[in-house]
Amino acid sequence: ALGLQLGDVVDDVPALMEPVKRTTALLGVPWLYAPGNHDIDHLGVADPQALLAFRRVFGAETRAWETPLANFVM
Repeated sequence: ALGLQLGDVVDDVPALMEPVKRTTALLGVPWLYAPGNHDIDHLGVADPQALLAFRRVFGAETRAWETPLANFVM
């Protein structure tokens, strides 16, 4: 089993990233997160830094997952 969150994880509230990750972990399956436009830092940071909070909590914003029946690239 695999879970995918394809963007807009926290609806412009970066403080929710940690609780979302902890709650999702309770499901007991690998979970991949891709950021959306509502997961960026809006505090006047330049584009390269816009995903710093996302990366700190969820890891890299690009992922790949391979299974015998399907490949996922995010």
